Amino acid sequence: MSVLSDEEIRDRIHHGQLIVGGDIGRASECSYSFVSGAAFLAGSEDRQKVFPPAGQDQEVMVNPGKMIWIRTLERVALPKDLVGFWWQTNGLSRKGLMLVNMSMIEPGYAGDLACLFVNFGKEKVVIDARTVIAKMVFVKLTGTLLHPMTYTEPREAYDAKLRQLAVDQPTSFLQVGDMMADLEESRAKAMADIKSATEAAKVEGRAALATAQGEEMTKFKDNIPGAVRGSFLWAAGALALLTVATTGAEWIKGNLFPDVPSAARAAAEGVLRDRMTISGAPASTDAVALTRKIDALNARLDKLEKHK
Repeated sequence: MSVLSDEEIRDRIHHGQLIVGGDIGRASECSYSFVSGAAFLAGSEDRQKVFPPAGQDQEVMVNPGKMIWIRTLERVALPKDLVGFWWQTNGLSRKGLMLVNMSMIEPGYAGDLACLFVNFGKEKVVIDARTVIAKMVFVKLTGTLLHPMTYTEPREAYDAKLRQLAVDQPTSFLQVGDMMADLEESRAKAMADIKSATEAAKVEGRAALATAQGEEMTKFKDNIPGAVRGSFLWAAGALALLTVATTGAEWIKGNLFPDVPSAARAAAEGVLRDRMTISGAPASTDAVALTRKIDALNARLDKLEKHK
């Protein structure tokens, strides 16, 4: 068993063999790269999207979790001594688009090929007429093939079966994509409900605040007379106290606080008189002299009190 080289693949394409409508430029190393011919979205009743020749604008979007059938642009025509192996490309696998129907193409088969892809990535993947969707390696058989495949089918019939297969399938692998869409829809609805509830709470809060402010203002207005009366009573009391303090100061001074110097002098005289013992007759020289001294002291005290 041996694998055809790119030179052998190109030579056969050049002679109208192996790949019908093939491009020798897409034969490299030991494989041939197939590009998109038509796309069929799984779970959709839309007609297939046919890709124009490479270089023209036409594309299909594969959302995360979604499945898609893509028919190749070229047709194969395998001889009885070759078998083909259908392989995933690194370019699409890095984007998360996985080929789930990799298989063997039996010797003798002539017709179209189709790839079933599932987007296992988190981003959308774009497929256009230039996208390499799969590669095929051609292996030469050893020995005699007893029962080669003789089945052939026109492209129109092939596309019709492929379209019906896509319609009957779910839109996503294991319906993961549908669940993701449902979750996204539920998330969007929940966010909308939260936003609506938040706005309603704001409106209700503003209304409650306005009502509370109105009630407090009404209470304040109703209590203004009482507040004024209370303030007036406090002011009147303070004024009366101030008046008493100013006009009654002399009365308080005269009645509650006696003349300290006069009282001190009277007390001193009483003590002197009680303790002094005047010997001899009232008209004696000592008595007269002492009396004069006392009178002189009294006169001096009176004079000091008048000048204080």
